[in-house]
Amino acid sequence: YNNLGAVLFADQKTEEAISHYKMAIKIKPDYTDAHYNLGNALRREGKNSEAISHYKMAIKVKPDYADAYNNLGAVLFADRKNEEAISHYKMAIKIKPDFAEAYSNLGNALSAEGKIEEAISHYKMAIKANPDFAEAYNNLGNALSAEGKIEEAISHYKMAIGLKPDYAEAHYNLGIALVAEGKNEEAIPHYKMAIKLNPDFALAHNNLGIALFAKQKNEEAISHYK
Repeated sequence: YNNLGAVLFADQKTEEAISHYKMAIKIKPDYTDAHYNLGNALRREGKNSEAISHYKMAIKVKPDYADAYNNLGAVLFADRKNEEAISHYKMAIKIKPDFAEAYSNLGNALSAEGKIEEAISHYKMAIKANPDFAEAYNNLGNALSAEGKIEEAISHYKMAIGLKPDYAEAHYNLGIALVAEGKNEEAIPHYKMAIKLNPDFALAHNNLGIALFAKQKNEEAISHYK
């Protein structure tokens, strides 16, 4: 039941996956992986409180389950319970010191708490653990931008895009950083790429409009405000 649930989950058939994970748990109530997988499926469905209870059950049965601590932290962070999220990310890292995703997630939670310097150090740890981690480069870029270190931020956004060329958010963030450096002309193609990758990216449309107005391309700018 658990394995079939995993196949269904991979095929985006989340509700069916949930029912199979629940069957697996009914047969074997202490089935750690089924609780963890059910937590992931419930999280995808936006059922965070249910997901939390299953992640906690997975941890209760298997106290060294780093992935469960990390994903529990992610759900708590989504629910704006930052301090709880931070403690769970730290547990994940304690269990698995090279856990790149947990370092990056911890950085996000610390950033949300205004602890930018701490966040930067954790993003750097994420990149050290996984040098191909595009999201960590992007997040590090955001933290550096918040510190006013725009040139450094630009280099990290470019690294993120080099690793993941279809990364809409990194293109958008690079556009913002380039505008901050007075490089509107360079920013425009990155805003356009962000929109090409995600046509519903409202902030990218808005910022592209502003950049186009600055270049006196008024008609094109108006089309992005609509």
